[in-house]
Amino acid sequence: MKTRAALTFLFILSLIGALWLGVNLGKAQEPQPEEVQAPAEEVSVEATVASKISYQGVLKEGGNPVNGTRNLIFRLYSDNTCTTKVGSDIPKNNVTVSNGLFSVDLDVSLNHFNGQALWIEVEIGGTKLACQEILPAPYALSLIPGARMIDEDSSVYINRLASLGISPPHWGKYGTYATALGSAANTTYYGVYGNATHYGVYGESNNGTAVYAKSTSGTAIRAAGSGVIKSDATTDWVVSPLKMVPFQSTLTIEPTQNGTASLYRTGTPANQSSFLPIDIVGWLFGTRVYFSQLNFYYKTGTSNDKILDVSVRQVNNSGGYDEICRIETDLSNTSWTLATCTPSSPVGIYGSVFIRFLMYFDGTSSSTNYVEIGKMWIQLSE
Repeated sequence: MKTRAALTFLFILSLIGALWLGVNLGKAQEPQPEEVQAPAEEVSVEATVASKISYQGVLKEGGNPVNGTRNLIFRLYSDNTCTTKVGSDIPKNNVTVSNGLFSVDLDVSLNHFNGQALWIEVEIGGTKLACQEILPAPYALSLIPGARMIDEDSSVYINRLASLGISPPHWGKYGTYATALGSAANTTYYGVYGNATHYGVYGESNNGTAVYAKSTSGTAIRAAGSGVIKSDATTDWVVSPLKMVPFQSTLTIEPTQNGTASLYRTGTPANQSSFLPIDIVGWLFGTRVYFSQLNFYYKTGTSNDKILDVSVRQVNNSGGYDEICRIETDLSNTSWTLATCTPSSPVGIYGSVFIRFLMYFDGTSSSTNYVEIGKMWIQLSE
């Protein structure tokens, strides 16, 4: 008996709404945080969507609806005459047909639903029936996790297998915008969540703010666990010379009304030493602090008065010291002059840091033979 089929499609993809919820790659206006409304109830996806589509049809033989079972073969094609086959045959045996109606789930590859036009053909008992175009609904397969999504107009590109997750348009106000709302059942929400080997969340800006955080009453930025807060930028740590102490009793250190320290000798020898402690942390927010440079301004009473040696040191575990950097060139100038002491590479701070000044005074006059230390700061890095 000749088989004739009146076939209709109802392709159904489970959980399409759940997958698409909250994703809009069209040309919408910029998100406005104050207008975001919480969903009526919490929505979650706890299962992976299968790569299947549903096909429903009506089968008649001799004009009469079929009852019983039939073996069916489905094929996909990339042309409207069903001559260029895509993928393998999809056999479905012992399909139940009731009053002509049947429904099957077809296992397909999501790689075939990549935006290309597709047609489907059904074979029953050696007879090929229909060559029908697959309309847009099944292309929602491309939205399941691991798929690739491209919007040519807005330049949004999403592909979890590529090195780049989201590449937003440069003209937009928000590169990535996210809001997390939930019910009382959940206590932790993530507007943006990142998990990666190198950078979970990465921001870059040439002249703006790469990453901006704000919290009205909570914590704007927090590093938990064994994580650290690290910056490639250097820090200037201001040091006051008024904390300087003499090594010899014949060295006098007097503060000035300008906040500088004036040093002169009241006896012999001509060479005198002083020490300046520097109060600074060695470990900050989970990362080691490094000494990069000492900067200070000085002047001398005469050209014969001079700073002979400057040594930046830190106390070690043996009760001695390790030198961080040193200036061995004589420093002498009757005008304020900047001097710097820089190690060959930044040195980690593990002990108390101090500076030793070795000076030569040509005489004992406090108004004529003196060394004055002014503005001081050290440069730190991580």
